[in-house]
Amino acid sequence: MRSLLARRRRERDLDAETEMRAFAAFEEDIRSVHESLGAAVALFQARRAGDPTIRRAMRAIAREERSHAALAWAIDAWVAPLLSRDERAHLAGARSHAIAGLTDDARSEPPAELARAAGVPTARETRAIIAEARATIWSGVTSEPDDRSSARG
Repeated sequence: MRSLLARRRRERDLDAETEMRAFAAFEEDIRSVHESLGAAVALFQARRAGDPTIRRAMRAIAREERSHAALAWAIDAWVAPLLSRDERAHLAGARSHAIAGLTDDARSEPPAELARAAGVPTARETRAIIAEARATIWSGVTSEPDDRSSARG
């Protein structure tokens, strides 16, 4: 009886560990996409804002977003080797889905005054930022046909 209980406890612990790894990886995977884009957009605004106070604030925000993105990618690099090939493939698909969602969201134009004063990118500029991130930051970490791996690194 004790061995049966011990085996079931180990199975539950293993299931909980598997679920925890998958959850942590999924959260960090998606976060790495969003934080990377957040850093790129904040940097764009820091360079483009017409208001000098907003430019200064966006420089600070860009640094902070960059550190968030770096942390997300570091967690991703830590978790990836713990995952099975199927789990990594699932996460690559989730990344692709997240990137596609960002591209879909980049259809609306900001108010002209906001674009001028705060440097908010237009829809076209946002799509260009996403395209650049896709070609550089996210290259090789999605499930797109030209990818060579399913994990960053």
